[in-house]
Amino acid sequence: MFKKSNNISYSIFFIFINFLLTYYFHFYFFYMPNHKFTLKYDEFFKIVTKNFFELLNCNVITEYEILNLPKKADIIIIKNPDTKKLELFKYFKIFNIISFKSEKDKPSIKDFNDLFIYLTGFCNREKSANLNNTTITLITPDFTKSFKNLLNKHAILLQDGLYKFHNDLLNIYFIEINQLDINALRNRISLYLR
Repeated sequence: MFKKSNNISYSIFFIFINFLLTYYFHFYFFYMPNHKFTLKYDEFFKIVTKNFFELLNCNVITEYEILNLPKKADIIIIKNPDTKKLELFKYFKIFNIISFKSEKDKPSIKDFNDLFIYLTGFCNREKSANLNNTTITLITPDFTKSFKNLLNKHAILLQDGLYKFHNDLLNIYFIEINQLDINALRNRISLYLR
């Protein structure tokens, strides 16, 4: 874990462990001698870690809310075995999350990051969902130049207007409506609706 040449990191690590153990025993035996110890490990760890790093003159925040996102996805599409396949959405799995961006609300790099959170959050919440049977698609009329550059680096163009994030673990897709062949899509849709 630590290199022997890095004596400072090694020393700080042992000071930290020593502090944890000392604080634990001090707290347990002196402040709660007649009580059953009910402080959970997570709470204890936060208290001890906060105190330790404050001794090193650090600012410490506990219970920091990492995510500040809407709790609802725009659309969830659950595919049945007899679902007809539309050419554009032939990549659909069992669970398919769709997120829309309007003309005014163009996607940014933050939205790219949010897709990871939505996808993994959905898989954590739904018992039968996992990364193998769930997709997420961001649909927008246009991509900004910076977002298009991000796609060029990290996505594969599957067809005009349809990109897939270049990763075998995550099924993340992007659709740029203005790049799609709308006439071909209309013809295919009309075939399905007959």
